[in-house]
Amino acid sequence: MIVRILSVVFVFLMPMLSAQAAELAPRTGSQGLFSVEKDSAINGRVRAKQHAELSSVMGARILRIPVQEGSGFRKGSLLIEFDCAVENAELSRANATYKTAKERAQISQELIDLDSISKLELVMAKSEAVKAKAEQRIWQEKVRRCRIYAPYDGHVAVLHVQPYEYARPGDKLMKILDDTQFEVEALIPSNWLTRMTMGMPFSLIIDETGMTYQATVKNIGAEIDSVSQTVKLVGVIQGDTRGLITGMSGRLVMPFADGAR
Repeated sequence: MIVRILSVVFVFLMPMLSAQAAELAPRTGSQGLFSVEKDSAINGRVRAKQHAELSSVMGARILRIPVQEGSGFRKGSLLIEFDCAVENAELSRANATYKTAKERAQISQELIDLDSISKLELVMAKSEAVKAKAEQRIWQEKVRRCRIYAPYDGHVAVLHVQPYEYARPGDKLMKILDDTQFEVEALIPSNWLTRMTMGMPFSLIIDETGMTYQATVKNIGAEIDSVSQTVKLVGVIQGDTRGLITGMSGRLVMPFADGAR
């Protein structure tokens, strides 16, 4: 009788114990970025092929920012403009000075042919023209830095400043990225190196959307981590990349999906 009662109790408690054991068991899979799974799939992170943290190269007040955080832009679009009234005024002065010095040098050349001035005076006139030209170029470069243009098509990822704020040299202005081309980076087991080749195709299944994209191996790291026995892999995502956002994570399924650990 006692044995029968214990058997009934055991059958009743067994599902509860199994559920508790499942909760206490370590969780694996796509929750941990770069974790290695037994089916020869690894987790990776999507990144833009090109990205840049734009910083100020001058000290000036920000006049306007035509773009906003998250907005797109085309190559050559104006991203930030500084208030450069002083720089523009100095450039105008440098232009006038160079024009005068250049004309003086030309006139001096004509006078030397007429023996009206000495060779020293001609040399000095030409020297002043060269110096004025150099000063003009300096202010042209300073004025050029008053506007920052987009180096490629992309989006504004982070905007660090606002119009009318004062930026100092080295201050971060904005982070931009080219989201027309994507890569995926991940850590692979070092014993996969014998099976990996440059250009090898593989699949990428995005965690956030469930969409599958095709990619190829672009680079394999030159150093193996001695503790985890992993090496960095970078792949290029091919074809239509609509739906991808930098920072997404996904599962990379390699051609040898049976697993050789």
